[in-house]
Amino acid sequence: MNIHTTMRILRKELVKLFDLRLCLILSVFSVIFGYLFLVWNYYPGYGANSPYDIPMYESLIEKYGSSLSETEYAELLHDREELIDIVEHEIAEDELFRTYGLTTYQEFYEIHQNFSDEMTEEEKILDRETNQFYFQNEKTMPILFQIQVIDDIEQHIAIGKVYSNNQKLQNLREYLSDYTPMARERLIQYYNQKEMSLLPQSVYTFINDEMFRLIILSVICSFVLILFSRITENLRGIVQITVSSQVGRGIFRKQMWACVLCGGLVGLFISIIYGILLGIKNVYLFADCPISHPMAHFWIDMTLGQYLLLCSG
Repeated sequence: MNIHTTMRILRKELVKLFDLRLCLILSVFSVIFGYLFLVWNYYPGYGANSPYDIPMYESLIEKYGSSLSETEYAELLHDREELIDIVEHEIAEDELFRTYGLTTYQEFYEIHQNFSDEMTEEEKILDRETNQFYFQNEKTMPILFQIQVIDDIEQHIAIGKVYSNNQKLQNLREYLSDYTPMARERLIQYYNQKEMSLLPQSVYTFINDEMFRLIILSVICSFVLILFSRITENLRGIVQITVSSQVGRGIFRKQMWACVLCGGLVGLFISIIYGILLGIKNVYLFADCPISHPMAHFWIDMTLGQYLLLCSG
């Protein structure tokens, strides 16, 4: 068979595979699957995130770019002090906090963090009020979660996971002593770099989890399309006729290639649709961020955008 004939057979087989009625049914199934199992509609509050964490990282990227240098980190700490001033102003305006003499953010934070059954009645009252500031007060809630994001970055830096000096690196080598030499040096190399990726761990986790679910959806849709076509041809006795001659067996091989193309096209279509949804959620703002960050390290340096393209492939 020449190339023209082969392409014509493949085209006709793909038309048979993509039965319009079945495609409509699978489209409805995919929408239901998406709402039941995919988590894009929960973004940016996915996982342990508050709805304010991802917007905070987005604002940092717009201000500093995809990575944070040591100089920019110093500026970020200055911004944190300004946010704390706003919170302390609201604390000073709160009658209950004034009654119990709570005036600073540090006191407020310690009350919120140190909840236990052994708290005094006064501490329990203050704890309820701090929870109200964190989860109900429209003025303080976003600011407190923004401070928390900065504190998370500060914690990574404090333990030497970025901007490390010689002393911290030596401590890290001892901490990583159970790793293989190659893995240990790769981590040390990351910790020693002078810029930190502003990719939130939750965004990488979100993408990683979703890719697995999208693969399952692609396999289900491809399997149903191929199975329906094979059953239809078997019921009509076409398969027996096809394999009974040399030309027919050649056509049968083209049908198998059409099934492979069908799976690829289904995966491509689902990837495009999901890519549009990610664009709507503004995930591509993190596309230039290095994928290695303080909570996840990779052997190959790549950006989130490159990782998405690799997963789509």
